[in-house]
Amino acid sequence: DRPHFSDMARLRVLRASLLALTLTFWSRAWVASRRGVVHGMLALPLPALADVIRLQQAPLPKEYRDSLVPAAQALKEALEAEESVGDAFIGEEAEKTLSGLEQKAGQLIQKYGERYMSERGLRPDDPLRDNQAYFLMEDAVNIFEVAVKTDQLPKARGKLIAKLQEVLDLAEKV
Repeated sequence: DRPHFSDMARLRVLRASLLALTLTFWSRAWVASRRGVVHGMLALPLPALADVIRLQQAPLPKEYRDSLVPAAQALKEALEAEESVGDAFIGEEAEKTLSGLEQKAGQLIQKYGERYMSERGLRPDDPLRDNQAYFLMEDAVNIFEVAVKTDQLPKARGKLIAKLQEVLDLAEKV
């Protein structure tokens, strides 16, 4: 029994669709990451396609610093508070305090993201994108976003706190 022509045609269409889907995924992953790393769950380096980016420790513009430091500090404080509570039962007052910290962090991170990380934010060639503080904060926000979407925040919390402290230290230094 030879396969019918329509079965072979369907198989070819299926293979072509799968190939197109795979290529679309990888091209979007490459475009989404100007550093040549697929941010998110895969985190696969693409060395053959990677851009070489020279990060600078130039002084931060005042407007950027005034947005960066409070957002990083608020998120770090909220994560530390969550970590200290853990899975233990907390009272109503402590829950209210923790919720306030989380809301403040959420508002500041959203404001930061809209201003500096969104498509309407910085120009693609803005020199701030090559600043090490910007790079670290962008990485921290991306890790946070993926951790929240995949319910992996408890696992990522320690790494995020350390990265946010690094952002704060660098912002203070430059």
